[in-house]
Amino acid sequence: MQAVRGKLSVSSLILLLILVSLLSLSSAPSYAAQSGERIGIAIGVSGSVSALRGQSNVALSVKDEVFLSDTLITGADGKAQILLDDDSSITFGPNTSCELSEFADAGKDSRFGARLGHGVMRVITGAITESNPSGFEISTPLATVGIRGTIFTLEADDTHTTLRVANADRPVLINGVAVPESYKATVTLGAEQPVVTPMTQEDRESDLDLSLPTSGEKAWGDSEGGESESGANVANVPANSFSANSARSVAEGLGSEALMTDITEHSIQIPIENIATGSVSGSLNTGSASFFGNFGFAVDLRSGNITDGAMKGRDASVAIGTTQAFDFTGGTGTASASGFNITNFSGSGVVISPGAGGSTVTTPLDASASHMSGASDLIAMPDGGTVPVNFEVYGKGGGVPEISGGGTGSLKR
Repeated sequence: MQAVRGKLSVSSLILLLILVSLLSLSSAPSYAAQSGERIGIAIGVSGSVSALRGQSNVALSVKDEVFLSDTLITGADGKAQILLDDDSSITFGPNTSCELSEFADAGKDSRFGARLGHGVMRVITGAITESNPSGFEISTPLATVGIRGTIFTLEADDTHTTLRVANADRPVLINGVAVPESYKATVTLGAEQPVVTPMTQEDRESDLDLSLPTSGEKAWGDSEGGESESGANVANVPANSFSANSARSVAEGLGSEALMTDITEHSIQIPIENIATGSVSGSLNTGSASFFGNFGFAVDLRSGNITDGAMKGRDASVAIGTTQAFDFTGGTGTASASGFNITNFSGSGVVISPGAGGSTVTTPLDASASHMSGASDLIAMPDGGTVPVNFEVYGKGGGVPEISGGGTGSLKR
């Protein structure tokens, strides 16, 4: 009987140890934030900014904590910057609504999720994408954006979503399509497939309004914290590289210099040679069967700058005894979403027409007064896209064009 008791005692001890281990595992702390748990703080507030928290709409001020499941809302004059506990930094523009739906800072299981209902947000990712590159995701009414460690701007409403990638060490995914650095992608209602095109100068300028300050710059106009000249309130943030506790340090009032972003410039490993520039070439016409002409120019698909503009033409209309000839080069101009215009040509040309008593009248053409234009958005146009143009060639002294017409070309990226 004593042997039996001994065996039972050992078995009971083993069972007890198992139960203790299970209880220890079940009570281990979870790194996934729960609804209503703090996940960061506000480090910049300007204008009308609030957090919809449960049934309450709470005005947001600098150094206020932000919580999981908060929906951050900015008014028409509002703008806000938050620093998450993993050191991801998010700036919200005016008229924006964004729910902070998921947050876990737990190594390879780290993740962040948000839902941008409408408005614009700019993100610099932190530790989550370093430990779990696929763990950072933002959804909009039309798209899902998977972040892989980057600086990007996301703009959305019910009819479109636009992603602009300013800096990335690997492509960002929108609806499963990769968007490399310095490119943008737009998804429109009824078309899930995004259209990817190079960012324009206008894109970069609009993003500057949401850019975080860099070393030596003031956080919304004030390097000492408190009220800035522009009316924005900013928090004091340590001037060294963000640490795991920098968000908490701000909340405790540590540090005395402006917000810094210790961003390392990366280049993506994707062959995109020649895609930043394009060329357009084609033929010109005036409606005369005896006219032959052509044109061409180069365009920077990022800045919109046009160079090397050229247009040439000749018409020997024997029936009316008139000769037209011009050879213009060196034109420059700009391209934007609303079209393009090319001027500043150089070169020579002449119109020779019948005069009184069998004489001829020679009219020199003025290259610098002549121009070529079109309504196509070259920057967003795919390779091989059709480019209609119009042109006008003026004589010396101005007045009405001596030669005018149109033409058709194509864009080669």
